[in-house]
Amino acid sequence: ALRLARSMSWLPRATGPLVRRALSLLPHSDRYMSLQFRLCQLSHGFGHPPDHQPFLWMGSFAPEDKIWLTTEDFRHRVGSARWHAPVDYWLDGTSLHSIERHQRTMMGTYLADDILAKVDRASMYNSLEVRSPLLAHEVVSFALALPPEAKMNGLRTKSLLKKVARRYFPRNLVERTKHGFAPPLAAMLRGPMRQMIEDEILAPANPLAPWFDRTQLARLLSEHMSNRFDHRKKIWNLFHLFRFGRVIAEKPFALASASARA
Repeated sequence: ALRLARSMSWLPRATGPLVRRALSLLPHSDRYMSLQFRLCQLSHGFGHPPDHQPFLWMGSFAPEDKIWLTTEDFRHRVGSARWHAPVDYWLDGTSLHSIERHQRTMMGTYLADDILAKVDRASMYNSLEVRSPLLAHEVVSFALALPPEAKMNGLRTKSLLKKVARRYFPRNLVERTKHGFAPPLAAMLRGPMRQMIEDEILAPANPLAPWFDRTQLARLLSEHMSNRFDHRKKIWNLFHLFRFGRVIAEKPFALASASARA
């Protein structure tokens, strides 16, 4: 998608909501990375700078979603907060190829703050010490020094890595479609987790409740639970945000103590 980012930045931002509205009229699929899901996520970046788009593609909400989801008072308090400040920080003063710019921001944000953090927590929970051979500094230095075409050849990603892997593994294993470790979240939210999700997000006593339009929250949940739309990413993130708000309210001193120790 990085190949198309510059072209998508020229589109009017209003194109994104129009595309998502059109997609909502089609029968949805809970399948992992369905075409409808990918188009919806890509539309989050329409009209935004190329460097910002990858983070919008991955995000649960498009920037304009906060207008209908949050209260006017909250929007007034937040003002023009720059969600993309960390991205701009990592790219300040650089003149790199788009692929290299994306690598730089992902290493400084998503890899360190998300992927490696989750691996560390999961492994420590099971008394394991994980090492990532591909993150050895010699390998990273070599990879970053490669020209962009060695990393992405046309639309072929991980070009050099796959070429090396074919020496050791069957071709069908090397060329298989990428697949993340995704649980059947959409079905889980409608099934065993439904009551817990609804109780957490719609609780009027939650400290974060004044931030959000409760009618819109209820609509979001209703559309997903009735199987009319797939709002798994939105609902899952809201659930954890509201849960975090409740924990802070119930145990503020414990949280402050833990932060001090960290």
